[in-house]
Amino acid sequence: MRKIAGPALLSVLLWLVVSAPVLGAPWLAVVRIHPKPHVAGPEIYLGEIADVEASDETLAGQLEGLAVGRAALPGQARQLSVGTIRVRMRQAGLPEELILIQAPALSFGVQTRAQRIPGEELRAAAEHAVRRAARDELAMACDDPGDATVMIGAKTVVPDRLIGTPPGPVVAALEIRIDGNLVRTVMVRCETRVKRNVWVTTATVKRHQVLDDTAVALERRELAVLPRGLLEPGSGSLEGLRATRPLAPGTVLTEAMVEPVPAVWRGKPVEIVARLGPVEVRAPGVALEDGRPGDIVRVENDASGQVLQALVVDGETVEALIR
Repeated sequence: MRKIAGPALLSVLLWLVVSAPVLGAPWLAVVRIHPKPHVAGPEIYLGEIADVEASDETLAGQLEGLAVGRAALPGQARQLSVGTIRVRMRQAGLPEELILIQAPALSFGVQTRAQRIPGEELRAAAEHAVRRAARDELAMACDDPGDATVMIGAKTVVPDRLIGTPPGPVVAALEIRIDGNLVRTVMVRCETRVKRNVWVTTATVKRHQVLDDTAVALERRELAVLPRGLLEPGSGSLEGLRATRPLAPGTVLTEAMVEPVPAVWRGKPVEIVARLGPVEVRAPGVALEDGRPGDIVRVENDASGQVLQALVVDGETVEALIR
């Protein structure tokens, strides 16, 4: 008798075990593994990767619903063996010794089907979530998180939360759900700027210069940072305000940069009124300090050169305080 060499013998044995039917064997069922098995996941069920033939419908159903292992990640493959399938049959109480398994090999790959969610779709979902939550009109640039590979099923991309507030960096946490179940969370970073109408100097402004249309204007700006105390447009006018310090052209005005124009200010001519009983005396003078109605400022009498304290009545008149 001619002996069969090692590799040839192995091939013959493999054919006998996994492919060839045994003559006269009382098989209760035949399980034929697909040539290129694939599953939806997360479990590998025998009915997904094989055709099951059995005269007993109950046995056929048990075999088809038998979980033989965990599926690989979406888009990847897991190696499964005929031996593992037989172990699962025994664990389930099935008569595995009376079940024929025909497979392409003793060990074979099982691919997990997958779907791809483009990064552009995820980026658009993040941008929509940030804009919906913002109170201002935004200019925005979101990073591309790359494509997401997930299992087959009805997908939804749901914004879960936002980290940060505009302007500046905002991170959107997106939940990817398949058939309603959370399978993955993707973080998308967005750089945001707010669009607002702001007061901006259009020329060099000196300290204590009254602000008017020749010095300031409303402009639509994109702000990466909101200055503290940003001067809101309000009624659309800066009437009655002056600069508290010199300002360069293009400066966005804040509350700290402006103040109400005083009724009288240093160097302004005023009329000094002095009253003593029924007697009232008026004299020209000059204010030595800024003041508003009700303030007490120092004024100088033009005629006598005397400096005295006076109560600001209005923009033209002060009342001397006589002790």
